[in-house]
Amino acid sequence: MPGGTLFDLSVAFAIVTGTGAGLLSLLSWEIFRQSPLGRSILVLSSTMSVFIIYHVLLLGLQTNPLALQVIESVAYTGVVVFIWAMVLSQHRLRRRADEEGV
Repeated sequence: MPGGTLFDLSVAFAIVTGTGAGLLSLLSWEIFRQSPLGRSILVLSSTMSVFIIYHVLLLGLQTNPLALQVIESVAYTGVVVFIWAMVLSQHRLRRRADEEGV
């Protein structure tokens, strides 16, 4: 694992910004919980949290254990679920608009 001040600062910056993004997405979910996008935002915030954990473990461990590959697979599965939730939300909104005649 590379050392040095710049590497340590970049790791700290990545952890802080990732955690901030995760918290902001959770706050957005709290606001939009009752909206059609609420479930999608929840999946996005969960996926972001898994990616944060994955990248911290990736930088912290010198080897690439099986657990890290499993976490990576879960993270990318979360991305697929997020895209599916967004498509489903779009279909619901379009169907609602067609029913209302907008």
